[in-house]
Amino acid sequence: MYNEEVIKEFQNLQNVGYIENHNAYGKIGNAACGDIMEMTMYINPETEIIEQVGFRTFGCAAAQATSSRAT
Repeated sequence: MYNEEVIKEFQNLQNVGYIENHNAYGKIGNAACGDIMEMTMYINPETEIIEQVGFRTFGCAAAQATSSRAT
C-alpha cells in the first residue's frame, strides 16, 4: 500500500514530540480521513533560525511519515 520511502520514514520518525518553550504553533486536521497534525517550533528571535521543531500526528503511517519529513 505504501511505497518504500514512506515505510522507511515511518520506521525512523524524526522530531516526534511537543516543544514546551515553542514560539510557533500550527495544527491542521482532515475530517474526511481523521488525521490531525500539530507542529511546535522554537525560532530564535534574533537570528530567525528554527532551533527546535517537534510534531505530533494522530493518523495513518503516511501522515506520520510526511510530518516527520516536513520537519
